[in-house]
Amino acid sequence: MYEYLNQHSLVARSKRRETHYFDWRFNHKLPADDTNAHRLFYLKFFEEELLQRHPSIITGESTPSYLLHYDIVLPRMLQIVPWAKLIIMLRNPVDRAYSQYQMIQDPNGTPEQLQVRGQSAFVGKSFAEVIDEEMAELARANITPESTMEDFAQSILKTRPMNHGGHSLLIRGLYCFQIESYLKQWPADQLKIMSIKDIQGGQEAVVSTMNDVFSFLKLPPLDELDIEPKNTRKYDPLDAETRQRLDEFFRPYNERLFSLLGRVMQW
Repeated sequence: MYEYLNQHSLVARSKRRETHYFDWRFNHKLPADDTNAHRLFYLKFFEEELLQRHPSIITGESTPSYLLHYDIVLPRMLQIVPWAKLIIMLRNPVDRAYSQYQMIQDPNGTPEQLQVRGQSAFVGKSFAEVIDEEMAELARANITPESTMEDFAQSILKTRPMNHGGHSLLIRGLYCFQIESYLKQWPADQLKIMSIKDIQGGQEAVVSTMNDVFSFLKLPPLDELDIEPKNTRKYDPLDAETRQRLDEFFRPYNERLFSLLGRVMQW
């Protein structure tokens, strides 16, 4: 999605794709209530001069962890960028968990990436070991599909580190708690929730979907897009038994999510 958005001539790429400003890069040296100071500091992640010269150009970032850490991120965004339009891209939580595991275990990457991955609690553990540990943790915390998003935040999110993403394989896929917080607090006309499946397929289908996204952002449509896959990683498929186990685990949480959205997400 981020790469597709940045193909539009009226979209300026951010200096960092994942700024993390509203979670771990938040400037605590600034007074918490000095909204203007935080806005000015946040702008440093973008092409300020370009945006000032061309008011019709918009910009944005792509930080996936904002969804998980809603208890911290949402209040900050509501204070500093309440006009922002948010696009939340969801993926089949089973595929998402397995993909994240593969990323953390990948021996290739920049020194910075490898250092961050090395902080993960599940480096050296099998995928089965990690999901067993997380299921046990959720059980100890009494988190079920009937739990509230406040319970989830207090018992689970308070224990999650923000300085790296090498944690919470299953917890990140419990979308119902995370999405509910955004539905309740963010203006509905500034929020678009999609499935990654929406931007997969042939050229015509992807262009049609992206033009709907551009319309949401008040941008003119495009006739063509480069849909060549980016940022892909090859790994062995998840075994059928583990997939079935995780499908069953996520099913009631997904059903709660679909109820919140009023539609079934296509994974």
